[in-house]
Amino acid sequence: MSAQAGEKPAHVVRVIESQMPADRQAAAVEVCIAAVENKTVIREIAAYVKKEYDKRYPSNGKATDGVYHCVCGTHFASAVSHECHGYIHVKVDQLHMIIFKSRDSPFDGEAESV
Repeated sequence: MSAQAGEKPAHVVRVIESQMPADRQAAAVEVCIAAVENKTVIREIAAYVKKEYDKRYPSNGKATDGVYHCVCGTHFASAVSHECHGYIHVKVDQLHMIIFKSRDSPFDGEAESV
């Protein structure tokens, strides 16, 4: 099926691996598609996904609650530690995106170096 004049072509979306509940998995796919449609640079796509997912599923404010991360690219390998039910690997067209929630704070290293 081809796109009509003025319409955007449909994206080829595949969930490679998911350990998220169905509602969060659907939200991740929606956010990943929006990122690909709104951003062009891979770093900006990853930042968009992370910020959007943090907005939808905010932390409860405790340091042990964890934060979301996003890794994007066309060719990469990854090994991450993540919270239970806090990992998804989505492929939109040729771009792979991994969203995961980690209990590690990105500010832990700064506190130690002071």
